[in-house]
Amino acid sequence: MSDVITFERARDVLDAYGGDPARWPDGERAALSALIATTPELEALQRSALELDRRLDAAKLAPPDARLAAAITARLSEAAARRSRASSIAAPRWAPMAAAAALTLGLGLGWLGSAATTADPLAEESLYASAFGALTDRDDWTGEGALEGAS
Repeated sequence: MSDVITFERARDVLDAYGGDPARWPDGERAALSALIATTPELEALQRSALELDRRLDAAKLAPPDARLAAAITARLSEAAARRSRASSIAAPRWAPMAAAAALTLGLGLGWLGSAATTADPLAEESLYASAFGALTDRDDWTGEGALEGAS
């Protein structure tokens, strides 16, 4: 990181890593400490972060209930068994090969078709006109003709 730390970056580090400099990214620690030491607002934010760190470190969680742990383990076992059964009756082994073959065939035919139409520019214009011939009149697709008739 750069030796220059912005106020916003210092605030982000305090929010993400807390007030203890030991938890800050190594490359930014010295610059952050220097900026905090010269900025009263950042000093206040660090004190607040240190207080939050202290409270979080002091909080103790009760161990999980044995019935809860057993229920979770049972559900995980059931889910693993369902996945195992589902994977054994899923798509046959040849399905990925068939999909790859279909994709290759489709791309090849599409490429051959595009090569055939670009050989004759007039034929390409004819295909384009056939496909989009209904849209050649500007009023048909913009709606301008309908507006002119309304006025």
